[in-house]
Amino acid sequence: MTKKGKESGKEKGRLRGRKTKHSQSESSQELPTIVEEDASSLDNQILSFLGDLKQQITRREETLMSMLSANASQTQTLAAIIAQQGKTIEGLARKVSELESAHKWDMKTENISLGKTEKVTILGKVKDFVKDTCVDVSDTSTDLNVGIGGNSCKRKLEFVNFSSHDIDILYMIRQRHAGSPFAFLSHNRGEMTSEETPTCLDLSFRPPPGMRFSGTELAVAAYIFSNHGEERECLYDDPHCDGSRFRFLSLRPGCELYDDVLNMVVGMCTGKKKDKTKWWLPTTFSHMILNPDQFSQDTMDYITDRYMGKADDLMMIYIPMHTKNHWYLMIVDIWDKTLVYLDSFHSLENEETQFRISQIRDVAKYLEKMIRDRSFWESKDAFPPLVSTFEPSLPPTGQQEYGSMDCGVWVCEWIMNSHLWLDYRLEDVNDSSRMAIAVQLVTSRENPLCDVISDRAVNYWDAEMLRNHQRERNSDTWSGGIVLEDDPPQPGSSTI
Repeated sequence: MTKKGKESGKEKGRLRGRKTKHSQSESSQELPTIVEEDASSLDNQILSFLGDLKQQITRREETLMSMLSANASQTQTLAAIIAQQGKTIEGLARKVSELESAHKWDMKTENISLGKTEKVTILGKVKDFVKDTCVDVSDTSTDLNVGIGGNSCKRKLEFVNFSSHDIDILYMIRQRHAGSPFAFLSHNRGEMTSEETPTCLDLSFRPPPGMRFSGTELAVAAYIFSNHGEERECLYDDPHCDGSRFRFLSLRPGCELYDDVLNMVVGMCTGKKKDKTKWWLPTTFSHMILNPDQFSQDTMDYITDRYMGKADDLMMIYIPMHTKNHWYLMIVDIWDKTLVYLDSFHSLENEETQFRISQIRDVAKYLEKMIRDRSFWESKDAFPPLVSTFEPSLPPTGQQEYGSMDCGVWVCEWIMNSHLWLDYRLEDVNDSSRMAIAVQLVTSRENPLCDVISDRAVNYWDAEMLRNHQRERNSDTWSGGIVLEDDPPQPGSSTI
């Protein structure tokens, strides 16, 4: 090989070496770019996957809420149908009762066994219809504050030891005058209206027109608001509040509601903790949180034990709030993660509204700290909700009239009936609401005294009917059991 050929070969080798090194350098520069592009593509895929997952979850939640809304609507429709059927059944029961009563009164009175004389639990003095003497019943054996185990009237809803003449008069009263279904053997009545309340009953709050009552409810309403009732008499037995007649009188129109009534409503709703999805807390819960100087750990432990339960299935917490002589309701909605603020008198001043919302947030912070305790959870994997992070919600509601004292009544209605409505604007409050709350509390099966008070109410009703009949018989206007309308009745001389 010539010298020139060798040099040409060496030159070619150097060029190949340079090309190899240059290609290696280019590949080393392209590698990071490829890795970055792959990482960016992976991030995009993850974000796309999470976006799709969020959309699926959102669609499922919307579907679930739609189903729940449809179920709630169907439930309301069924409730209306059941109520209508109930009225039909009550009407049939009333007809059957009238037929049975007519059959009984066709029997000879001497074949009716009336038993022995018993004392009648009423207040004040009553004319004895048989002896025509004044009987003082203040020393009756029945204590006003008797509990379940106490002595109540041994025989329910009847008077005893009447002559056949008296029985005929009682039958006449029932037949000719409205509002006397409880007299003697005629107490089986399916439904009554407020218009059937006898005018002879001296009441501080009469049932408003249009109300319907079943069983002994109308007699209970008259007994609660009787002007002759003892204010200290216990009508609702609850260890966390005062259930005396004095507290119930705050349900009269125009009166400011006592917190004891709200606590009775809370206790009635709580019952025996059958509903694990809701907590109803008494007024003392928020009061102690917002007034640390009045905080009592023993009281808080009592509230925890009685009104709270396991929080695994918890969805709603109802907390009555009181600020500057005004009641409003806080609802912790765990499902929607909101703090619902229900107020029947929204302040026109934004500062006042913001102050009430800040009070709600303070209670939410304490509640969140409280339910972190593992004793509230059955599941070890449960994660306590961050209640303090929930956003306030101010849904539109009905509003009370300016100058009225109905704010506490609104809170009672929201607590008792919120499970019926999807829209809080459907709720309304009037005098009938006040009467209904009183009767529902006393006749509730959660009230240990419900049967005792019902007995007393019927005895009071019957005694007033007989006393009024005695007055009419002794008056100049009495004529064969009919009150003459020639002269207008004088104040204090009521007619049935």
